[in-house]
Amino acid sequence: MIAVFGADGVVGNVLAAALDARRIVFRAPGPGEIATGDADETLRSASVVINASGFRVRPGLSADDYRRSHAEAVARLVPRLSEGALLVQVSSASVLGKDPARPLGNDGAGRPESFGCPAYALAKREAEDAAREASAAAGVRLAILRPAILYGSSPDGMLGTLLLLAGKGILLRLAPAAHRHHLCSFPLLVEAVKAISRRGEAVETPLVLADPFFLTNADLADAVRSVHDARVTLPFPAALAGSLLRLFPRSTSPRLDLRTWGEILGILALDTVYDPAETYRLLAIEPARFARARTWERLVRGHEAEA
Repeated sequence: MIAVFGADGVVGNVLAAALDARRIVFRAPGPGEIATGDADETLRSASVVINASGFRVRPGLSADDYRRSHAEAVARLVPRLSEGALLVQVSSASVLGKDPARPLGNDGAGRPESFGCPAYALAKREAEDAAREASAAAGVRLAILRPAILYGSSPDGMLGTLLLLAGKGILLRLAPAAHRHHLCSFPLLVEAVKAISRRGEAVETPLVLADPFFLTNADLADAVRSVHDARVTLPFPAALAGSLLRLFPRSTSPRLDLRTWGEILGILALDTVYDPAETYRLLAIEPARFARARTWERLVRGHEAEA
């Protein structure tokens, strides 16, 4: 039996639906869901537990908020699992930080402090360390997956923000046009988690997961234009704007937390590419199945249908 811990989040919901898994949620449970506090029996019975809990980058959160929802949460989760169970820890490629000079793969130690939102990346790295320590003590097998920024058929994250603005008539052309974004489609994440679950084995090295292609800022603008015919086109230097906003103090009010908005813009300006080749090989994933025409372009058309 497979259980998804944090199935009320965006990532957990996608994985739970795709894997027909038991859904363990932090909010008040709905039909077919189990509250985290009542999940001991489910967790003990599960042969595979996927931990998709923890806050994503969003304004109003502090470093302590990220740490509690990631590192501290996984340290409390692992002792509730049965010995020999497999824990799939959904981490993030953010722990590798940025390096425009070379692709970042499974062999890199990474520099989480260089990511656009360092507090988030450091919390993800601490969660990996906590999962290793707790899993070794509990006799739990561990696999750590590091997906790049995720996207799917529902507007969300970076693409969702750009589409929302375009729907209001404003097309942001991120600059420089040649800066690269290496993303990860939800179908690819699902396939990777399925492959790890089928193997049922611990994976010693954290696995970087990203599409077999990357996109430039120009590609993003073209994708948004294919959905909305915006009236106004604005060049937008994300790195400069982000640097200015990061000068403001952090706030617990999402509207006033200009510093985190600056960090989000810093993520848009990373210009970083990953090397997922070893992950594809280890999990027997055929990259051609997740080519641009089969993932990104189809999902963008899905945005168009919803619009």
